[in-house]
Amino acid sequence: MSADIRPTLLATAVDVEDFVAGTNLLSGAGGAPNEALEHLGETLAEGYEIGWHDLDVLDDDDLVVAAWYSGSVDPDVWRERDRREAEFGLERRVRRPLVAAIEQLEDRLGRRAAAVMPIEIGASNTAAALDAGTRLGRIVPDVDCAGRAIPAFDCTLAAVAGLVRPPLALVDYYGDVVEVVEAANVGRLEAIAKMVAAATLGRVGSAGLAMSASEAKRHLPRGTLSASLAAGRALRAARAEGGDVVAGLVARLDGAMALFGGELVRTEWDNATGYMVGHHHIRGTGDWAGKAMRIFFQNENHLAWIDGRPVAMSPDLIEMVDARSAEPLVNTFLDVGQELAVLGIPRRPELASPGGIAAIGPARWGFDLPYAPFQDLCGDSLRP
Repeated sequence: MSADIRPTLLATAVDVEDFVAGTNLLSGAGGAPNEALEHLGETLAEGYEIGWHDLDVLDDDDLVVAAWYSGSVDPDVWRERDRREAEFGLERRVRRPLVAAIEQLEDRLGRRAAAVMPIEIGASNTAAALDAGTRLGRIVPDVDCAGRAIPAFDCTLAAVAGLVRPPLALVDYYGDVVEVVEAANVGRLEAIAKMVAAATLGRVGSAGLAMSASEAKRHLPRGTLSASLAAGRALRAARAEGGDVVAGLVARLDGAMALFGGELVRTEWDNATGYMVGHHHIRGTGDWAGKAMRIFFQNENHLAWIDGRPVAMSPDLIEMVDARSAEPLVNTFLDVGQELAVLGIPRRPELASPGGIAAIGPARWGFDLPYAPFQDLCGDSLRP
């Protein structure tokens, strides 16, 4: 590894808060930040140096692995976990399952990883991977495997490049350990991980996607952790400025657009597939009075319509924020009656490729729609 590239550091509690807020803002409403924020705060307070390096700090033959939590964002799973733990006589013995999963994966590979990266940009998984890599003394590169939040392996740019493969190490809070040594294909690997997550009461620490640094450099999107920190700082600056915080935030996010504003009137969803899948229905208020938005989500938000007309779709980000504070919201904890704003945030350029569109565009969710950027779908006609 080269030592001549200085890292970006989260040196203060404010830096940590901004980073986690930025990953939340760029998550498309998937994954809650609470535990990851708590863990990063502890790691900072204990004197660890938290930060990330440019991917070029790694030699091409260095081993890079990803770490993440697998499971559903279903709110019922979160609400029922304490009761089910008591029912099964379970005690949380593993405080940081990602750390244990990385060590288990390294045992399986017979090799120490030089670097640990997030699988996605999301409020829980990005910070959790950064925390785990930091505690293990591994390099954390300024990269992830997807360029945004995703619900499944096949939605990643790593999968597009053929880099999603066994082995996979899975460790839960209770000390259970599962290894997936072989899998028929990416879909089976995903299905097995989701099955294990369900058995571990909805969430399991995971490590895998082992690849060389050379493969990561060729195929994965760079600068995504730095972009997350910048987004969190933009939110802080918009709040400090006062006035319309949502408008101030949009003005600070390159290419972003306010798509809608209103009140959440209904959410329909189920968890039959191990994902939280459904639709939000939002009644327009203020400038959007008399209009209605519907959002389709599978863990994260993926398509949005206003009065039946498509206005945004993955791989662009459809992000909901509190209408007053611009606090990023997650699908797990939305409440009927909540006043929110819906933002469109441009996708990473790597996701504009045919492979990226196939991996996470409308057809991936069963909609017969060609992908189009929200700027083209909306034009000036969207503005109230």
